[in-house]
Amino acid sequence: MQPILPSHIVSSLAGHDRGRLYRVLRVEGEYAFLADGKVRRMKNPKRKKAKHCVYAGESESPVTDREIRESLAAFRAGREYHRGGR
Repeated sequence: MQPILPSHIVSSLAGHDRGRLYRVLRVEGEYAFLADGKVRRMKNPKRKKAKHCVYAGESESPVTDREIRESLAAFRAGREYHRGGR
């Protein structure tokens, strides 16, 4: 299993959010702090044990919640996200 690092896109393996995609904002010990830009924003990230997440991909470091939403939408659609345009 690949270690979870900031800027990774991960999928939740356990809990009520199983299958949901998130962006990793930071990792502290065994916990990853996740945001999706919509329900879980950068100012209030979800704290989840890293063992309950699986690596799904990577993209550029986001600056805003909007960029997180756009990068996750592009990932779901199978496109590469580029900041500042589609």
